[in-house]
Amino acid sequence: MWSEEDFFAAFEEAGMLTDALYTPSLGDARTVKVGFAQPDTLLLNEMVQVAQYQIEYETAVMPDLADGESIVIGGETYLVRGEPQKKGDGYYSTAELIKT
Repeated sequence: MWSEEDFFAAFEEAGMLTDALYTPSLGDARTVKVGFAQPDTLLLNEMVQVAQYQIEYETAVMPDLADGESIVIGGETYLVRGEPQKKGDGYYSTAELIKT
């Protein structure tokens, strides 16, 4: 039987996760594994296309991730926009990001 932990390990093994340097408001910076997505969104009657940035992660790895904290992915710095959202049973969470 599969557990949530098995899925993230399989995603990492398949190269679907990336390293992110997380700097919490309180505490030391640390590297965590995240799923990073950059889906495009159409705005203004579909006349403008903008990139949205989002991460998915194991909630226990960054349980206190909060609005305004910074995350560096691939050498680019992002700020968390809004409060992260838990998915399903809360094992995973997603957070919207703003590129700085």
